Amino acid sequence: VWPAVEAAFADPAERARELALRATAALAPSLPQRTLAGPLLKQLAKLQVDPCGGVRANTTILLGNIAPHLGDAACRRVLVNAFARALRDPFAPARAAGARAAGATLGLVGADDVAARALPALGPATADPDGAVRKAALEAVAAALVVLRANAAALDEKDEKARAAAAAAAASGGRGGAGGGPTSASGNPAAGAASW
Repeated sequence: VWPAVEAAFADPAERARELALRATAALAPSLPQRTLAGPLLKQLAKLQVDPCGGVRANTTILLGNIAPHLGDAACRRVLVNAFARALRDPFAPARAAGARAAGATLGLVGADDVAARALPALGPATADPDGAVRKAALEAVAAALVVLRANAAALDEKDEKARAAAAAAAASGGRGGAGGGPTSASGNPAAGAASW
């Protein structure tokens, strides 16, 4: 079935390309990972620059829907770039689809990419002339802030554990020369300090 669907992506008829996108949405959960991350993503990249705005919008919607089936590496490599491209599309429904898909998949790309790439792409869309695009972009920005706050909390917790471990090591190191300062061969800290 997949070869026929893949061939339909290049069909000159807009309706055939639309049907291929719909068929892919149904097939994606059963497609092997190498097909999803290889030929399918290549076809979707081509369709993101399709002359028909509806095909571009539906391509972005499909990419957002199949994102959970893609591997981590494919998500990090593809999603933010694809949705950033959609946010610059001249067709307003494609921009809105890009903002909605970006907001729905931010948890799949990692906090670093959300901060460095997704938020800068979403920012201009919050002032888009089209109300649907603005609304979707603002919702995506709110979702990005949730991801970033969760990441900041995890980093704060990690820092606190490291500080606590360092404090515990320093406290135990000051008792009996177990790493707290120079000691002599006899274990006498004062004798070791005098030999410096």
